[in-house]
Amino acid sequence: MTESLTQEDQLTWARTVYGEARGEQRDGQLAVAFVPFNRAHMSGRTVAEECVRPSQFSCWNHDDPNRAQMLRLDAEDLAPYLMIIEQVLAGVEDPSHGATFYHTATSKPKWRIGHSPCARIGHHIFYRGIQPY
Repeated sequence: MTESLTQEDQLTWARTVYGEARGEQRDGQLAVAFVPFNRAHMSGRTVAEECVRPSQFSCWNHDDPNRAQMLRLDAEDLAPYLMIIEQVLAGVEDPSHGATFYHTATSKPKWRIGHSPCARIGHHIFYRGIQPY
């Protein structure tokens, strides 16, 4: 669970926010950071385990160009994203409204059918009430 995050867990989470939302404003990055956090609370896995689950966050896909770039980043490079994670852990309000899924506004994944968005922030559309697996 999120209470026992190692430094490597935090870096994995920060890399996910970087890979998925580095072009977003703070609220968009914060909302993206909440999605694996919210999933971890549902699944009992760690946030880092949620981040790297196959086919869940595209930046971790082996063919995604973001993956190699984000894996080269260290804690200093990821400092702005680690600050976002600190905010999540400190209990800042979740702008995603409890979302467990999101997609970019330009994509239309099949899993969204039958679900209403709970937030639209930047280039992402967020959904809650969807079981991660």
